[in-house]
Amino acid sequence: MYKLSILHRNCGTDTAKYASDKIRIKTRGLEDGMNRGKSTIVVGLGVALICLTTPAIANPYPTDIPYPDGGTPLTEGVSLLGNGGDVTVTMPETAPALYDDYLYVAALSGGIYEPAGSLIFWNHDPNAVGTTVDLGTYASGTEIVFGLYVLNTAHFWVTGDGSRNSDGAVHDYVVPNANVNGFTGTYVAFEDLTASVSDFNYNDLVFVFNGVTASNTPDGTATLPLLGMGLAGLCAIGRRLRK
Repeated sequence: MYKLSILHRNCGTDTAKYASDKIRIKTRGLEDGMNRGKSTIVVGLGVALICLTTPAIANPYPTDIPYPDGGTPLTEGVSLLGNGGDVTVTMPETAPALYDDYLYVAALSGGIYEPAGSLIFWNHDPNAVGTTVDLGTYASGTEIVFGLYVLNTAHFWVTGDGSRNSDGAVHDYVVPNANVNGFTGTYVAFEDLTASVSDFNYNDLVFVFNGVTASNTPDGTATLPLLGMGLAGLCAIGRRLRK
């Protein structure tokens, strides 16, 4: 008799899949002049934990606009992925920043992110408020990295993980499904100061995207050893059964 049970449960940070197999094999002894009865072999497989790459919690993104925890730096970067159609960006308001900040699409050059293409927005341009720029079509799942060039300090901060920036800090605050002054989409607000002197208010350049999906899904490679252990256990049992 073979019994396979698969349970789904939430393990706090990730949705996890627990697979537990119990194989019960019954053999009837051969009759050799007398009945040797029944012998039972029970083989139990260990529980294999396979963490799936789903967001850490049901709603992993903030909903507050503007950033509510000024002075506290963000620790997790958020990437912006194309949806397979046109990507547009709208400037819903001018920023209160003292510095002049310019928005660009960013590209890697020699391992460093630099501005690519034309200027999209300047944070102090009153004529840009309400303006929408079409950035073209991006394949579904393709990350689009955006950068903020700070004229006063010559720093260039980009979206995503803080390791991409020279100060190691996260410089963008992201709120999906936002509504800013009637403009709906994915809200992104930049911090323009370097981490050592920053106020971390994330309001130095604000814009709204459409045609993108925010993603901070954790790297699933760390789950591979656990998956391998589960498969190794299955193989070992298979060899024993064949013997």
